[in-house]
Amino acid sequence: MDGKEWGRFPPQSWFDDTPWNFFDVAIEDGKLKAVPVDPQPRKYYFDYRALDISFKSEDLSKTPLSLPDPIPPRAPPAAATLVGSLAAPTLVTTFMPERVAVARPETALVKPLVMLESDKSESRTFMRISGIKLTGIQTTGFEVYLTDDAGAQLMRSSPGFVGTIALFRHDAPVDGVMAGMQHESYDVFDVTRALKNSSQADPGRLHVVIKPFSLADARTSNAQLIEAGSLAFDGVEFFTR
Repeated sequence: MDGKEWGRFPPQSWFDDTPWNFFDVAIEDGKLKAVPVDPQPRKYYFDYRALDISFKSEDLSKTPLSLPDPIPPRAPPAAATLVGSLAAPTLVTTFMPERVAVARPETALVKPLVMLESDKSESRTFMRISGIKLTGIQTTGFEVYLTDDAGAQLMRSSPGFVGTIALFRHDAPVDGVMAGMQHESYDVFDVTRALKNSSQADPGRLHVVIKPFSLADARTSNAQLIEAGSLAFDGVEFFTR
């Protein structure tokens, strides 16, 4: 299929596994009887035409994207390089935003900012908020911004918006940007676009802003924050890869 390609594959063992059992039916002595069907590996079901399945709008002259066999090995994740860290134990209540200046890692962040001046640069910059602890949080979320104007009225359409703090936490080791660096509970945000949008040559003027918002009300500026919980974290780190 022209212009289509597979994304990231699970391991070969996942495709070779036979997790499902199916049954056909047969008539025996005038009664229906369940007949087991030979189990097939997961990869068998990726070829829908082999299963005699077709679609009304399908162009039968085109060849569907076929699953490679064997599955190509997964490339190891690119190593991440620490370019700046800030130990800043911070408590964010559910009633007002909290701002943390990134002044300490400013020297190390100069290089990523310079690299971002070129649209051809493939380097990306990530921010890790580490040591996250949520207390008494049920109806409040937390938006995260990286901005050069700490006093601005920030919203999700702002160029410095980078994501939200995960409220349902599963802090096991992951295979990704920060693989092999697991210690405490943390969230990682791709801040490449926020850095570029800031047009800020001096990273010492950048701030991380954590803004609480209500999960129970409509997303308006008048939404009431009624919960007395908190978000705490230990520090902020920046990586490039």
